[in-house]
Amino acid sequence: MAKLEVDDRDFNKMLKQLQRASIKSWKVAGRTFRVATPKDTGNAKNRTKYNSRRIEANYDYAGVLDDGMFSTKSSGNPNSKVTSKGFSKKAPKGMTEPALDKFEADLNKRVRKL
Repeated sequence: MAKLEVDDRDFNKMLKQLQRASIKSWKVAGRTFRVATPKDTGNAKNRTKYNSRRIEANYDYAGVLDDGMFSTKSSGNPNSKVTSKGFSKKAPKGMTEPALDKFEADLNKRVRKL
């Protein structure tokens, strides 16, 4: 019986390239999340952080903003220029959905180049 050997160096190299592509695309998603965050007083944008592992929206009304709504906790003004009947003009889809869409598109673009 013949001996079969498999060289997995190319496979491992591609796995590392995929991991780097994923990290870069996640950072793009983090920027997209931060840019999509509505700004009234600046608290939400200033307290949104991202890195290669996570996106953190560290403020108590993050869920409200991510639902496409607008919290009156930030400015106290429900008729603010950034809202329309309580909904965010800048982020009607919230921040997560556009960020994940950007992540997927960016990652697909990077993977096609490998």
